[in-house]
Amino acid sequence: MNLKLFSKYRRELMGIACLWIIAYHNFCDWPRALRPLKWFVNRGNAGVDVFLILSGIGLYYSFSGSKEEKGKVRQFYKRRFVRLLIPYILFALPYYMWAANGHGINRFLMDFFQISLPLKGMVTTWYITASAVFYLLFPLIYVILEKQWTFKGKPIERNTVTVILCVLAALMCRIILRFWPVFFKNCEIALTRLVPFLAGCGLGKAVKEGREISKTMVFSSFVFVFVYVCIFMREIILPTFWARMSFTPFALSVLVVFSWIFEQFELAKLRSMFRFFGDRSLELYLTHVMIKRVWLTCLKDVTIDPWSFTPYLCVVILSVIISTLTHPLIQTISSRILTTK
Repeated sequence: MNLKLFSKYRRELMGIACLWIIAYHNFCDWPRALRPLKWFVNRGNAGVDVFLILSGIGLYYSFSGSKEEKGKVRQFYKRRFVRLLIPYILFALPYYMWAANGHGINRFLMDFFQISLPLKGMVTTWYITASAVFYLLFPLIYVILEKQWTFKGKPIERNTVTVILCVLAALMCRIILRFWPVFFKNCEIALTRLVPFLAGCGLGKAVKEGREISKTMVFSSFVFVFVYVCIFMREIILPTFWARMSFTPFALSVLVVFSWIFEQFELAKLRSMFRFFGDRSLELYLTHVMIKRVWLTCLKDVTIDPWSFTPYLCVVILSVIISTLTHPLIQTISSRILTTK
């Protein structure tokens, strides 16, 4: 299997990750016949790790493909932050105005500018904050990964450097947990996701060069996903930190499994559906988490169970409609900003 499949099927994989996260956010009862699917869905918080691994790969493509050195970093930041912040502003502005109604302007400003994340653990749009920080760090990460490091005169492999960076990121999380436990508790959902992002950055060059992985590795990925979903995470309850750390190899295995499936089988209609959601993944993610919050607030005094299948399906359908309608507008605004000198 060629690692370029990660790039070839990137839109489909993003769509899978987005739908996986949305399905994970629903806690309704599942029919007995669908229990195996439920076990996979219950690991849907690893869908964010899939997002971040693919994001790291995509950033490597974007940054390494730029031939113009002058203003390279500035242009990189402009492209990435425009793509990130335009949908955030469009959706978050009305949502946080609604959420802060009756709580004053300070509440709105703290929530909208993500100050509430480290101070209060408000995680509604934590992914935006984490992505912004990771984008800021990427040029430095790129330099570290591209530099030819040596130890006692012998070159250090790129994969080794990637592993070292991931270990250092995990160690940083443990240090923050030890000395600033409240801050870590508020931000752990974002802090621990630096590991899969670094893994994606390190994998970027191998994907771009089309490195091959063996059939044994593909088979091992299938086995790992099966064991992780059906046995490991059902029988063993890990502390939050270690559960987050286990998501990175799991997400990588999921990428290998679905890339292999897409390459081996036609699945044209299924791939087209995943591409549709993948193209709108950020908009769909944002609308989904915000509509879900509004939905739960509006139904708190109603006898309807907001977590049952039918009400939650209404949330998903409404999110798909809104994200689909706003996607062209976001693309147009972003393109005009990026083409303006």
